[in-house]
Amino acid sequence: MKYRPGTVNQSISYNSHSNRLYFISDESISSVPVSKLGKLKPSDVKATAFNGHREFEGLAFTSSGTPYLLLNRSAEIMKGSGIQ
Repeated sequence: MKYRPGTVNQSISYNSHSNRLYFISDESISSVPVSKLGKLKPSDVKATAFNGHREFEGLAFTSSGTPYLLLNRSAEIMKGSGIQ
């Protein structure tokens, strides 16, 4: 996780539907499988950096895995689909 995108971690979130832990920072989202914590391989880490000049503040998931992303500068909550 040393080279994940983003500079400052804004929040951490857990998706029980996919059993992944998410790290939200600036305009990026990284995730790792909880079952492999302590023995992660680079291929286990998923990371996406966005270029929308918006700051991500938090991420939450419903029990079915639907994500909701909280953004700063204009405050907004976005409902996602297809995130894993």
